[in-house]
Amino acid sequence: MSLAKRLDALRERAQRDVFARDDDTLLSSRSAAIPAEVAERHYLSPVRLRGVMFDSPRSIRMGVAGEPGHEAPGGQPVVVPATRVNLYVTLDGAESLALLHEDDDDLAQAHIEVDPEERRLVVGYLAERPDATQANQFFESSVRYIEAETKRANDMVREFNDSLVPALTEALERARQWAKERRNFADKLTPPRLQEGIWLRG
Repeated sequence: MSLAKRLDALRERAQRDVFARDDDTLLSSRSAAIPAEVAERHYLSPVRLRGVMFDSPRSIRMGVAGEPGHEAPGGQPVVVPATRVNLYVTLDGAESLALLHEDDDDLAQAHIEVDPEERRLVVGYLAERPDATQANQFFESSVRYIEAETKRANDMVREFNDSLVPALTEALERARQWAKERRNFADKLTPPRLQEGIWLRG
């Protein structure tokens, strides 16, 4: 599903919350407050970067291209000992970033993972023979990329949040109209007359 469709689905979910209100609430004088109340529960959180820290380098195994004619059977990469170190970027709004990148592998290609549960991004550097200068350059460029993605994400979050109350106000007008129609329909209903001698008298 595309990002636009995911955002539309979020907006529709919020609109369903408006339609789920009972008719008395929809037709009451306080119904004007419904769009703002519902929007409050459906706003996307802005992304705010908090800090960075490293974990300890650890030993891993990684695949590398073998010398021509010396690849593993089937042309698979050769597995060799290597080192990995992670840079953790703590942030608020990780859920928003994960949502905006759900079907987008740009972060994965940049060796960046979103971890919403831990409220952080994980930037992984791995090398057969790690080099601190290369690693520092990699982490520096990764953080610049994250900053750019954060600005882009916040533009989308702001646009979505700004669109929410108008969309819910429009939904409220439709819901109120339907509630009026149901109320009018209910007022015109008349129970059938009972035939004498068939129904039990209480």
